[in-house]
Amino acid sequence: MPLGEPTTDIDIANRALVRMGQSRISAFGENTGTGLILQSDYECERDSLLRTIPWNFARKWVNLAMLSIAPIPFDMQPNSSGPGSVVMTGAFQLPIDFLRLYRFAPREAHWRIIGNQIYTDAASQINTNQLLGLEPINLDGSDNQPGSIYNMPANNVGIEYIAQITDPNLFDSLFVDCFIWQLVKNLCFGVSGLTELFNQSKGEYAETMKNAAAVNGMENWPDEFYNTELVDVRY
Repeated sequence: MPLGEPTTDIDIANRALVRMGQSRISAFGENTGTGLILQSDYECERDSLLRTIPWNFARKWVNLAMLSIAPIPFDMQPNSSGPGSVVMTGAFQLPIDFLRLYRFAPREAHWRIIGNQIYTDAASQINTNQLLGLEPINLDGSDNQPGSIYNMPANNVGIEYIAQITDPNLFDSLFVDCFIWQLVKNLCFGVSGLTELFNQSKGEYAETMKNAAAVNGMENWPDEFYNTELVDVRY
């Protein structure tokens, strides 16, 4: 992941303004005319670009902890051609910097993001039956006494996700280039007489994103391609 010289959010914003032929700024909210860039707009565009492709520099891996107060089990049928009835047996809290899910473990499990939580059938269902047996206390566990309930331990659940990276010094150089063209493209809507620049920046953004996605993919193992031939998938 090539990184350039130490930079700031204002540096990136100024590079976009220069490409638009606008004056530089020293803080967000300056240039109250055509060169106005608000910090909220900048951050929204940054997060939007981070969600666009699974940038390698923004990937994180974390094990998730089950929420004990989740409304489970949740019996649902996603669609008629899907896996059929899926019983969600656990809900897990997503990280605070979560922007996009990339991979889920265990990979055979079904999952669905609902709000800032992820529901899945990966967790072992709780055995609500009372256990039988007269084993002495502390010999095979005190919960093995008559009348008690044994809760099955949950499977390990983890995700690889795209995180909200706010430090511009952690940005990949190709991400920065894409980000600048995205700012130029979207800022052109508020600047009269720059239709030609909008069309140019839209093309530059698309081409830069294509190159960035290619390089990003070269630094990762290839995803599996599924056979979609109708004759083959019938078997």
